[in-house]
Amino acid sequence: LFEIMDDERTHNLFLIVLAKLRTNNRFCRDKFLIELLSDILIKILDAAEKKNNFSNAKNCLILSQTFFYYGTPENKEKIYISNYIKNHKWLRSIQFWGDFILNQILFEFKKIEERNRTYERMNISLNKNIPENIKSRLGEVLFSQLLPYVGNMKEIELEPKMIIKIVQTFLEKYPFIDESHKGEIYKMICSPEELEKYKEEINNDEQLKSFSLNINIVKEFNKNRKYIDDDDYDDF
Repeated sequence: LFEIMDDERTHNLFLIVLAKLRTNNRFCRDKFLIELLSDILIKILDAAEKKNNFSNAKNCLILSQTFFYYGTPENKEKIYISNYIKNHKWLRSIQFWGDFILNQILFEFKKIEERNRTYERMNISLNKNIPENIKSRLGEVLFSQLLPYVGNMKEIELEPKMIIKIVQTFLEKYPFIDESHKGEIYKMICSPEELEKYKEEINNDEQLKSFSLNINIVKEFNKNRKYIDDDDYDDF
């Protein structure tokens, strides 16, 4: 099986087959199969990491939190594939989550731009020339994207201060979410008291302080668009 799982096309087909099982509500499997599927998803993540294939990474995350086996007949504890893949080095990286979430958010922002073509100079990815009447919708989109991905990061037991730094960075770059929804996101990560403690730890952690969104992803997103010069990226 592993010998035929060596190319991206096979990876894509395999993920499609698993997704079919997911839509048929066939979630519970025996331990042997879950461990086998985990090994295959790790292999797919290895290949996805080399090419920054965020589509396959997203599918791996979704499927890893879908299929499970019962730990013991007595307590019916569900053991998910995510328990097996959560220590993959790509998934432990703050840059992965920043790039991954940015890709998903820009994809949603693009839909809004396409529905509002009359504002031809609007560029949501750079937070430029955005009419006030659209900002509330952008806040809804940003909230709907960040909340489940915070859940994903917690599921694989990413450090809370790392999750907080990622959320902070997006909220600063795209300040469209109201205070109430910001609080809801942070509450999902930790208590208000812990939040202040983690923020202080972030300020004392040079690696976390230096984290920023990947400008190359934004440039790729804006490729061939009008009204954008290199200078527009200076303050991103």
